[in-house]
Amino acid sequence: MTEAPALIWLASYPKSGNTWLRFLLASYFFGPPASSVEVGQRIPDIHKVKEIPPQAGHDLGLGVATPGRRVVFAKTHLAAATAHPYWNQTCAAIVVVRNPSDVLLSNLNFLRLEGGPASQNVTDDQYARIFVQMGGDPRWYEQGFGTLDLHLASWQAAVTFPRMAIRYEDLKSDTTGTLRGVIQFLRPAAGVDEERLERAVAASSFEKMREMEVAEKNSGKRTLFEGSADKASRGQTFVRGGKMAQGLAHLGADLDLACEQRFANFMAISGYEQRFARSPSSQQAM
Repeated sequence: MTEAPALIWLASYPKSGNTWLRFLLASYFFGPPASSVEVGQRIPDIHKVKEIPPQAGHDLGLGVATPGRRVVFAKTHLAAATAHPYWNQTCAAIVVVRNPSDVLLSNLNFLRLEGGPASQNVTDDQYARIFVQMGGDPRWYEQGFGTLDLHLASWQAAVTFPRMAIRYEDLKSDTTGTLRGVIQFLRPAAGVDEERLERAVAASSFEKMREMEVAEKNSGKRTLFEGSADKASRGQTFVRGGKMAQGLAHLGADLDLACEQRFANFMAISGYEQRFARSPSSQQAM
């Protein structure tokens, strides 16, 4: 009988950098992708695939997996729980976190990109206030993702397998160094192929990913990226600029403070400095 593959989860609350990490890891382990669909095939999204076949995966010589066992990287936005798909096959997780105000704005942009009634029935200001009050997007809570802070807490509490937390801001400011750290976490004894690392970073730049997105949408090809070709032609793309430490004052004068107060513990645990509210005592991150 074929042994089922071990799962390494790329876990994050939506719009925290999961897709970018998928591109980076797919490029490092399998070479720069010819299309975004190839990334989706290499590192599936658990929310979009019916199953992960027993014969899936590759033996990548990862220290976090049993020697010789095939491994599948997979994306998840679900909170960690024993009911999580393929939980008993999990061997590791990489958890991506991002500054709450940037997560809020990126989710707002994604809502506008998707369009539809959910986008039409709420103003930017209303969305921001709902996000802060609820601790995240209500749609994601209904789908089992939890709030922004509860999502992180759930993965911190999952102590039956090794986990590594990375911040979006570190990935943005030092992509090579942060990706090197991820590879070292996955393959502590094997070392890092520096040439492969540099190629992966170059192939996964925001410019390269955005070019791929626009080209795929304009050609009508299948694409990993949500949104229409029409919106992409008007600059509304899935891959944006990856901005950091954005303020919320343009949506409401009180929102910066309200956001920091609501996510104070999340920010302290994740090492984010509060600019508008006094930070609580820092806690040990995973």
